[in-house]
Amino acid sequence: MMYGSQIKIIDNYKESFSHEIPAVLPSDAPEKTETGVYQFTEEITSLALYTPDFRRDALYPEILEHLQKGNWQQSLFLLRVLQAQYPKAKEIEYMMQDAMLKSSIEENWSDKIKVRRFAFTPSRILLRIAPVVLLLFLIIGGVTYYGANQRVNAQAMERQAQLALAQTAVTEGHYADAIAALQNLLETYPGDATIQNLLTDAQNQQDIANAYELGHRAMDAGNNSVALEYFLAIDNKTPGYRDVAQLIAQLQSTESASELFAAAETAYRAQQWVEAIDHYENLRILDGAYQAETTKLHLAEAYVQSGLHNVSIRPEQGADVELAQTSFRKALRLNPSENIAKIENELVTAYTNGEQALTANDSLQAVGLLKQIYQARPQYLGGFLGEQLYSSYLELGKQAQETGDYSKALEWYSLATVLQVKDVSEALERTQAVAILLTPTATPTIPPTPAPTATPVPLTMADFSGWIAFRSTRGYGSSIWVMRPDGSDVQPAPSDALEKIQDIYNQQMWSPDGNSRLLVKKQANVNTPNINIYKIREDLPTNWQREFIMTDFPGTEYDPVWAPDNKHIAFVSNHTGNDEIWLMDTEGGEYKQLTWNSWEWDKHPTWSPDGAQIAFFSNRSGLRSIWIMNADGSEQFNLSSVSTSEYEDWDPVWIR
Repeated sequence: MMYGSQIKIIDNYKESFSHEIPAVLPSDAPEKTETGVYQFTEEITSLALYTPDFRRDALYPEILEHLQKGNWQQSLFLLRVLQAQYPKAKEIEYMMQDAMLKSSIEENWSDKIKVRRFAFTPSRILLRIAPVVLLLFLIIGGVTYYGANQRVNAQAMERQAQLALAQTAVTEGHYADAIAALQNLLETYPGDATIQNLLTDAQNQQDIANAYELGHRAMDAGNNSVALEYFLAIDNKTPGYRDVAQLIAQLQSTESASELFAAAETAYRAQQWVEAIDHYENLRILDGAYQAETTKLHLAEAYVQSGLHNVSIRPEQGADVELAQTSFRKALRLNPSENIAKIENELVTAYTNGEQALTANDSLQAVGLLKQIYQARPQYLGGFLGEQLYSSYLELGKQAQETGDYSKALEWYSLATVLQVKDVSEALERTQAVAILLTPTATPTIPPTPAPTATPVPLTMADFSGWIAFRSTRGYGSSIWVMRPDGSDVQPAPSDALEKIQDIYNQQMWSPDGNSRLLVKKQANVNTPNINIYKIREDLPTNWQREFIMTDFPGTEYDPVWAPDNKHIAFVSNHTGNDEIWLMDTEGGEYKQLTWNSWEWDKHPTWSPDGAQIAFFSNRSGLRSIWIMNADGSEQFNLSSVSTSEYEDWDPVWIR
C-alpha cells in the first residue's frame, strides 16, 4: 500500500537519528563532525509530505462492517468522524461519496417499489432497473478509476518530493541523511535509476567530505604529508573541490620549506656554512614565516662563520676579503647585537683601507691600519697580513735610510724583526747594517749571526681547556683573552679563539647527550613582547611535538646554558627588574634566582667543566667584569679585579 510505504520510510528515517550511520573510514578516523558527515546533530522531523494511514484507526474496521451490512447512514456518520481526524485522506471522501450514492438509491427507489406492489414479469423488471444498474455501474467504475488515478499521481508526487529533499540534503552536506532516505526510497521503488544515481552521488560526496575533514585533522596535527595525500586524492577525483587546490599548494610549499629547513639545519650542525646559508636564504624566499626565529639566528651565525673562514686563510687558499665583509654585514642586518660580526666588520674595513693605502704606495698609512689589526689578530688572513706589515716596515726603513734618517730606519727594521712571520732574516741584516751606520767611532765588531732557533708551535684553544675565554678592551678595540679560573695568567687568546669561542658557547646550549637544544624566541600567536626559552627535542620524529616552552615569565629570558651533569640550566631573566642569573631544571621548573642587584645586571652565564661553578659578567664595579660563583649562587667573586681595574671584560666562555 502507498501510505503504508510512507509510514515505513518516515519511521525508518526517524529511527536513523537514534544511532550513528557507519562510514567506511580509516581506523584512526576522528570523531564525526557536526555537519552530518559523521554524526547527526539535527533531527529532521519530516522527509516528505505524507498522509497518516487512517486504516490503523480503531473506527475503520467498524465502518467496513456497516458498509458490508448496508448501514449507509451509520457508515456516513463514522466516515465524517474519521475524515475530521484525517482531513487529507482522499479515500475517505471516495468512500463517503459511494455510501451517499448507495444511501440515495435506497431512499429514492426502495420505498416506491414497496408502495406500488405491482406485479411484474422478470423481463419487465429487468427492463425497468437496467438504466439504474447501468448508471450505478458507470458511477462506481468512474469513482474507482478516478481514485486509482489519483493514487498514482500522489505516489509520483511523493517520490518527487522525497527526491528533492534528498538532493537538498546532499547539496547542504547532510550526506548521511540523504543516503539513509535514498536507501529507504529504493525499498519502495526498487530499480529506480534516478534514485540509484543520486544515492551513488551522495555516497561519493560523503567519501570526499570525509577525506577533506581527515586532511584538515592531519594538518592540525602537523602531519602535512598525510594531509597532502588526502587532498591530492580529492583533487584527482573531484577537481575544483572547495579550497583543495590552495591547500595542496600550501602543503607542497610547507613540505618544501620543511625539507629546506631540515637540510639547512643539517649543514649548520656540520659547520658547512656556505651550504647552510644557501638553504636558509632559499627558505626565507619560499616561506619567510617558517621557523623564522631559528632561521634568522642560525643564518646570522652562518654568515659570521663563513666570514671568519674567509679571513682565516691565505689569499692563495681562496681568501675573499670582500665576501667576508659582505658576510659580516649581512649577519649584522639579521642580528644587530652580534658582537663578533661587529668586531670582524671593523677589522675587515681597516684591512680594506690598509690595502688601498698599499696600492697607493702610502706605506705609512698602510702600517698604521695593518698594525692595529695585527695587534688584535696576528694570524689574520692566515698570517698574510703579518707578511704585508713586515714588507711595509722594510719599505719604510729603506725610505728612512735613503734619506739619511738612520735612527728612524733602525726603528722600522726593529719592528719588522719581532713580527710572527716565517723569515725575519732580512730585517735582522738591515738592523745590523743601520746600527753600524749609527756608530761614529771605529768600525765595530759585528756580532756573530745568531744560530737559528726552532719556530714554536702556536697554541690553540684546545691547549686552554679549563680556562675562561672572554672579550676585553685590553687590546685593540675588543679582542679575545684567556685566564685561569682564579683570574691569573691573563693573556691574549690563541689565533683560533675568535673562530672557536662562539662554537664553544653554542655547544653549551645543547644537552650533554645531544638530544635537546635550547632556543630563545618570542612565543607564537601571543600578543606580548615576552621572549622565552624553549627546548627542542631533536631526538623525536618530526611529526611529533618537539618544542616545549621552558620559561613563561613577563619580560625576557635569554643566554640559556646546559649544565654538564644534565640536571640544570642557567639563564638570564629580567622579570624581577634587572637582568639576573637564574637556575631551573631541565624540564622547565624549580626556578631559583642566583644573583640579586638593586639596579646592576648580570649576564652570559657559562658552566665550569665539572658543573660546580658558573662564570658570568656584571657591571657591579662600574665596568664590565668577569665574575664567578658556585652553582648555588654562593661565593660570588670578581675575577677581573685580580689583574686589572682599567679595562672592560665581558662574554665569558668556559673552555671545555
